[in-house]
Amino acid sequence: MGCNVGLVVSNPKLRTRVIKTPVTTSQVAPTILRALGLEPRDLKSVGVEKTPALPALALADDE
Repeated sequence: MGCNVGLVVSNPKLRTRVIKTPVTTSQVAPTILRALGLEPRDLKSVGVEKTPALPALALADDE
């Protein structure tokens, strides 16, 4: 059974919105690494499990 997890991302360039796409908490780490300009696949668990970053979060490399 799933649960809801709140995640607040703050950046003056992001517009306010609510995203209701189902995600897992394991997607938080690769998203943070990506936001910092680091390669998420360098994290062993991300490389092994092919965990994607959170969807619909526009980061610098997406623009």
